[in-house]
Parts: sequence; C-alpha cells; structure tokens
Amino acid sequence: MAIKDILLHLDPATDMEADISAAIGIAETNDAHLAALYTAASMPAWPAYTYAGLPGDVLDTIESHEARAAEDIRATYEKAIGRSSLSVDFRHTRVYSAEVAETVARHARHADLLVMGQSKPDEPRAGGAEVVEEAVLGAGRPVLVLPYVGNRKSMGTNVIVGWDGSREAARALNDALPFMKNAKTVHVMIVNPDANAANYSELPGADISLHLARHGLKVDLITEKASGIDPANLILSRASDIGADLLVMGAFGHSRIRESLFGGVSRSILRQMTLPVLMSH
Repeated sequence: MAIKDILLHLDPATDMEADISAAIGIAETNDAHLAALYTAASMPAWPAYTYAGLPGDVLDTIESHEARAAEDIRATYEKAIGRSSLSVDFRHTRVYSAEVAETVARHARHADLLVMGQSKPDEPRAGGAEVVEEAVLGAGRPVLVLPYVGNRKSMGTNVIVGWDGSREAARALNDALPFMKNAKTVHVMIVNPDANAANYSELPGADISLHLARHGLKVDLITEKASGIDPANLILSRASDIGADLLVMGAFGHSRIRESLFGGVSRSILRQMTLPVLMSH
C-alpha cells in the first residue's frame, strides 16, 4: 500500500505541535497530501428549550471562543508547515461531543492513513477518552497513534510486531509495510502461543517471518509466555528493551463487550504506550 493521502487529527489535549511535526515527516517521506482536521466538540445535544433559556450573550461568547480556538489551531498548523512544498489542507468541523469519533473516522475513510495523538494525563479530550479507540474501530484505515512523550523522529527503523495470527494482526502488518521498508530489524513477538495455537503452524511465527523475509526484511522472532504480567506490559517492556521505534498490532481482536468488561491488550497499549503504535481493525 502506498501512502499518498494522510489525515491528521488535531486535538489540544495532545502534544499537538509534535503530532504535526511527525505527520509532516511521514508526508514528506511518502510524497503524500496532508490534511489536518480539528473537530471542535460543541455543547451536548440538549433539548432545544434548554438553549432557548440561555442568554444570547452566553451563546455568543461560546461561539466566539470556539472560533478563536479554531483559528489558533489553524495558525499552529500553518506555522509548522512553513515553506514546505507539501500539498496540505486544514479542516474545521463543529459537532456534538458524542459525534467526534465518527466524524474523524468518516474523514479518515478518504485517506490512506489516520494519525492521532495520545492525550496527555488529566487533559480532557474532545469527544471523551475513547475517541482513539472508536476511530480505530470505525475508520476502516490504519491508525498511527503518537505518544505524548517519547521518540517520534526515527519511526520504522526498529519495529516490533504483536502477532497472534488473527485477521486484525494480518491487516495491521500489511498496513505497516510502507513504514517497515527501511527497517533494520522487524521483531515479531508472540505472547502465549498456546492460546492461539490454531492460528500458527508447527513453529509459531515461522510462516509470517518467512512472509516478511520475502519482502526483504530482517526478522527476529520472539516468543514469550506471560506469567504474572499483563501481555500489554510485556510487549511494551520488550519494545523498550530492544529500543523499538514503532509497535504494530491488530486492534480489538476480541468482542467489544469483552474488551469493555475486561480491558484487553489493545486498550492497555493505548493507555500506556511509550512509542508510536500502528493499529488496524
């Protein structure tokens, strides 16, 4: 897959300037168009009579504040673009909070890649804390999530892949190939192979390692048993040990109900990530 059209979601709850810088780097590397989307979460969808009771100057103040915020974010984006020769555009939408994730996903369906930032601790995110998760589920496109702290400069030189043989993992791995073309090593990590034995050959990871080798990639196969440690923590710990600069994994492989009740590796990774994560569903 060639990356020729990128959508960057801008949110003040993230390290927005660093998100823009990283997206510019990806666009320049791939000679891609970069669109930035700022989705302002307006007031909740209360009944019309509720708004009718508000003084006009209150509504005017809210409108003015939202307009200034959008202009400030546009200015930040245009300043970062500077004299770049990239093809770019800026989009501003205003929707109710519950509609933010679907709005982002809808715009992303017309791009090759959606880039989003991880929100800072205790920073309220437009649309709520689960906007990234919902966008991953709804976009139908790979989503690159950038940590609010950590290395974003060299992305894809030392890659770790969370592999469980699932459809989601296969989709993510294929979507990540443009990022891995210059990788020195791709570390394929399998956690608890016995749990998904039906997805593997006699030697878990051998088939996918051979597939990646046919793409000219150097592969390191890692097999771990998570005993007494959460699989997400184990993946992130190993990623740190090997100095990985990109984690690739399928998102929400289990049912959504189970994810909501018990957490799940996908959600834990998004909460605790310390390196860029490329997810596909």
